[in-house]
Amino acid sequence: MKKQIFLSDMFFKIILTLAVASVVGYFLYERLSVEQKGNTAAATAANADWQPQTTESNFKQQKQQQEALKNLDKAIKTSPQNSFAYLEKAALLMQAGKHKEALENYNKAISLDANNAGAYVNRAKASFMLGDFSGADKDLTRAIALNPQLAEAYYNRGVANLNMSKMQNAASDFARAQNLFARSKDKKNADDAAKAFRTVDDYIKSSKAAPATSQEQRQSLGKDPKKGATVKESPFLKGDTGTKYDTLKKQDDIFPSEQKSALLSELSSDNLKKRLEEFKANAYPKGVSGEAMPDFASSAAKIAQAVKEKQKQILPKTSIDYRVDAQDNMKKGDYKAAIESLDKAIALNPENADLYEERARANAATSNPQAAIADYTKALNINPKSGSALYNRAEQLSIMGDTKGALQDAASATQQFQADGNKQGELQAENLSNTLQGKLVKKEVTDTAAELLLKEGANAFASGDYNTAKEKFDALLKDYPRPELFYNRAITNAALGNTDAALKDYNAAINGNPNMVDAYIGAAGILTDQDKTEDARANLEKALNLSPDTPGPYKGLAAADIKDGNYENALKNIDKAIALDQQDPAPFFQRGMLYAQKEDLNKANSENISTYVDNYENALQDLTKSKQLAQIQGNIKLLNEITEMEKPLGDILKSLKDFKKQVGGQ
Repeated sequence: MKKQIFLSDMFFKIILTLAVASVVGYFLYERLSVEQKGNTAAATAANADWQPQTTESNFKQQKQQQEALKNLDKAIKTSPQNSFAYLEKAALLMQAGKHKEALENYNKAISLDANNAGAYVNRAKASFMLGDFSGADKDLTRAIALNPQLAEAYYNRGVANLNMSKMQNAASDFARAQNLFARSKDKKNADDAAKAFRTVDDYIKSSKAAPATSQEQRQSLGKDPKKGATVKESPFLKGDTGTKYDTLKKQDDIFPSEQKSALLSELSSDNLKKRLEEFKANAYPKGVSGEAMPDFASSAAKIAQAVKEKQKQILPKTSIDYRVDAQDNMKKGDYKAAIESLDKAIALNPENADLYEERARANAATSNPQAAIADYTKALNINPKSGSALYNRAEQLSIMGDTKGALQDAASATQQFQADGNKQGELQAENLSNTLQGKLVKKEVTDTAAELLLKEGANAFASGDYNTAKEKFDALLKDYPRPELFYNRAITNAALGNTDAALKDYNAAINGNPNMVDAYIGAAGILTDQDKTEDARANLEKALNLSPDTPGPYKGLAAADIKDGNYENALKNIDKAIALDQQDPAPFFQRGMLYAQKEDLNKANSENISTYVDNYENALQDLTKSKQLAQIQGNIKLLNEITEMEKPLGDILKSLKDFKKQVGGQ
């Protein structure tokens, strides 16, 4: 039976949505979430700076913001291709705490001008305030690509990485920000960046010095920031960091000076009172008076809704609008609706690689790896240097049983992440390659308890400690009944000889993800061993329907043919497997053994001796090829099996040749 592989990273992502990746990420998230509450009593008690003001001056300021927004809407209507108007509107909405609406305007601005580094920095802040740290990280990386000297972008990406518990990445970003701030003689920000770097570096060192080793300690990392040996040593919990990491630095220089001056002049017109009256007359819904508003916030909400409804009637939805709809649906877990919205977005903007990647993720979440692979391929056709698309396509290919393709993509992803300076991505891609090959994977300080269990299980399996591997997967499946984990426990049970339990787990994996090709192949292998070749073939046909270019199903069909004594058909299926992957040593070994047992030695005679000689020569040639490939891959188990077979097969071939020589070689 072929060496099985683990399906891992998709599960990592699911775990990361359920538990905080590390103590520091948890702590900073708690601080940020309090500030985002704004008007609530909890926020008032926790942070007086965020207490909403009800003074007359504040009321006037809110009215001025509404007036300014109205003027910007007019400017946008007059010149819908003016990206700067969208950017300024987004900035005003951010001041008003309307982060989601600000994000929508940043999206529109960037769709009009995709080369404005400052716009990406500011959109990152909106994403950050909405809790989308990954989105913020992505935008800041784009900003840096456009302007590698943008110190604020490095600093803010460090903040985003902290909130995602990517400590090494955060330290690197803060160090780079410090250098750039220092070059521009911005002492205050340079000091902030230096302090941030020292704090993160201290945390990394203290975590390495006092790692959590017990199961209780590991589990505590994802639950309570005040438990665990590592936490007690964490400088983040001492309250003396001196830096407010949930506050992003601003990037103001997003306008050419002449355009910015003209726009700001329009916004600061002396005719504010007249415009305010016009605003009341035109924008307020019926029954709402600008002079008699007992609750401004309530009325403002009604106004915003009225304007939104009016815009729906006037303006057709753009690809950005559909993309925002899709992201909202994905957050809700409604992936079908997300796919429908992304279909519409792609129809309007078919050259946007990000849209294909997002639809691929939605397809993957609905257990449709075929559609996901197709979308990742389209994204890579547009942007061949997308490490995330390469990595995620590798993961989906592994689910489809295409280990060769998965390994190629994982290797390409590793190289791309390395070129991008993305250490976290590079490590994850290396780990995916290792799990596909059954090798040891690396652990990180920031791994959650669930991630540690998964890596420990994978490493135990790779080391041949199947009992420990099973313990780890048993523990994980209690809380996370994912198809990938059922598959991992299935191959572990199969290695232990627990065939009934393995078959049950394979079927559980298939029920959870009916597109998991390797689960069908694994189940078929057990059914073949149980002489249920008809059921095995049914599973293998399903695997072939899902992935006709994968060698695994053909190897399984060959095994069923051998069980039924149909060696001719078995050879045809093995030939198909070899044609699809000529670097896999297993089918060469299997074909060699088929040639060796194709004919009954007791029936050899002077008339058919040449056929026997040809078969055994073919057998030894295939074993030699299999041995070469196994040596390259370091497959010790297969090498031992080949070594055991070479001498007896060689002895038989020598005897056959001697006999042929004696009888004259018919």
